[in-house]
Amino acid sequence: MTDIQNRAVLHGRDVLLRSARQGDENAFISAGQHAEIAKMYGVADAQDGPISPERAANWLKSQMETPFAWVIEHAETLIGALRFHSHDQTDRRASFAIGLFSPTYLNKGLGSEAMSLAFEHGFNAMNLHRISLRVLHFNARAITAYQKLGFVIEGRERHSARIGMEWHDDMIMGLLKPEFFAKRGV
Repeated sequence: MTDIQNRAVLHGRDVLLRSARQGDENAFISAGQHAEIAKMYGVADAQDGPISPERAANWLKSQMETPFAWVIEHAETLIGALRFHSHDQTDRRASFAIGLFSPTYLNKGLGSEAMSLAFEHGFNAMNLHRISLRVLHFNARAITAYQKLGFVIEGRERHSARIGMEWHDDMIMGLLKPEFFAKRGV
């Protein structure tokens, strides 16, 4: 099934991936910024607090304009977003990013389920051979989740992220189509 933006709607057991639509910015605003999550994205001096309507509008615009981007719903509640970017059809590869809005939804397998749906779509419908991502070296929760889906650490980019006055490393991780399906037993 496809939606109004002609993107696949991806159904899982506990999550649904669909295109962003007008009104989704309100869920982003309602979720607010959570320091625990913002720190993992590299936000310096992250604090809990509100999200401005301008920031939410920019987020929605980006989600709607990115061809391979979905929002994540759980129990009819918008809980996050994910996307493929830097898509190269010739080399059959893309980079990946995901974010959940609230710590309430962490450690429940929802992000992993959403990623699994997206990766299956990426490897099958998009005909990708490789998916890569970058993750801050201290984001152990994300690194573990990526590894459970078959990602391997391919390298470390030293001092690639400046957060406040401190330098941090990015871990470069990659997943190949046969590795993903082998991990799933397919």
